[in-house]
Amino acid sequence: MRYKKNVTYIQFPLFILRKAHEDFDLMIEFIIAYGVYQKSFELCGYNYDLIDMRMGLNYLKITDQISHETLIKWEKMALFVIENYETTTTANGKQYPMPNVKVQLLQALRTEKPNKKKIDEFLGYIATQSIIGKEKYFKTNNKHVLARMMGFASFSDVEQYGIDKLKPHSLDLYSRYLTRGTDTISKARMKTLFNRLMNSWRIIKVSESTRGYYIAMQDKITASELGVMVAKIKRKNKAKQIQNEFKEAYKKAS
Repeated sequence: MRYKKNVTYIQFPLFILRKAHEDFDLMIEFIIAYGVYQKSFELCGYNYDLIDMRMGLNYLKITDQISHETLIKWEKMALFVIENYETTTTANGKQYPMPNVKVQLLQALRTEKPNKKKIDEFLGYIATQSIIGKEKYFKTNNKHVLARMMGFASFSDVEQYGIDKLKPHSLDLYSRYLTRGTDTISKARMKTLFNRLMNSWRIIKVSESTRGYYIAMQDKITASELGVMVAKIKRKNKAKQIQNEFKEAYKKAS
């Protein structure tokens, strides 16, 4: 977990998002339970025998009007997440991503009881943030973003899991962003989603002539700064292409 100013964050395994449209409140509760447990574990000196869930509860500024029974339930939920995280890997054998989310946002969403549209925005925000990670910006594509929204690290992981094996709520999310009557992700529908994310969730999305697009968070970089960086990358890639073309021609002529 990382902390900044008076804002508290919880870092959680991405696969928890798979519960989003099945039971949004339960998904939020799993994230909070995991965060409280992990922070309590840290504060007690990483000693399982000394864990006091109320320590994490207070540190994360979550209301202390939580019963002892609820904290016991949260500890069990957290241990369930930890057990699954330790046995879950991506298609290339890596551990699953761990995005961050503000505790204040989680609490607001629990109170708000968001509709399907707002849930998709939350998932898009977490997906974007998890792809960017510690970088200032990242080049990605619709498949990658949609996979993260569904709680998978990449679209390869979705395919490995099996689209036909997705639970109904995950399949519904996936189908909503397909071009009607096809299995192709709709550029128009993803563009509409990103327009909402850029308007309300401080996300930047820009593209240039190549495939894919660049995403960033306004807290890390401005659109103009990103434009300068992308231009530099493009010039660098063009220089590399020229060098590769020369080497290939030279090899054939030798």
